[in-house]
Amino acid sequence: MDQLNLFALEEKKVYEYFFLASPDLNIRAKVKNEKLKLHNEIGLNKENLYSVPHISLFKLQNYNSEDLILPLIKKALTNVKSFMVEIKDLVVFDHGEKKSIALDFKDPDPLREINNRILNEFLFKPNPFKPHLTIARSVPNKDFRRIKDLKSYYLNGCFVCDSITVLRKELGSKQKYETFGRIWLN
Repeated sequence: MDQLNLFALEEKKVYEYFFLASPDLNIRAKVKNEKLKLHNEIGLNKENLYSVPHISLFKLQNYNSEDLILPLIKKALTNVKSFMVEIKDLVVFDHGEKKSIALDFKDPDPLREINNRILNEFLFKPNPFKPHLTIARSVPNKDFRRIKDLKSYYLNGCFVCDSITVLRKELGSKQKYETFGRIWLN
């Protein structure tokens, strides 16, 4: 009698997907410089210091149909044209015991529209979304209070958003995200 070999069954990996917009090299370099400047002033953890500057759009966890993700995103972004993203101001998000320092945009609506299109395509309800470019995330209040001149971390500039990047990593793992795909805007 044949026995079922349980070890031969391959366990399907489950991934977390991260949808983001990337600033150009110039803005990324400027943000990295601000991170380093802040690190020299108050000390940042490695995650803050080495994270690649980006604009988070959406995270999707435990999605079972990996082969549908890129086609769904392409469909969601059909007819979306490239657009200019201009930095407007420095903002602070208060999380109680911690604060995040980020850059706000003059016209966040195109980024909100992309977020809404992605949510709609995956059949999620729209949610409040404030696009931003993070300089430092979840800085403890004791460290935040040591910043001498917060406004000195403001930087100006703009870039063309011409694509959306999809990253992935195994759900629950500590590994870094890997590029899963890139969708170019019209």
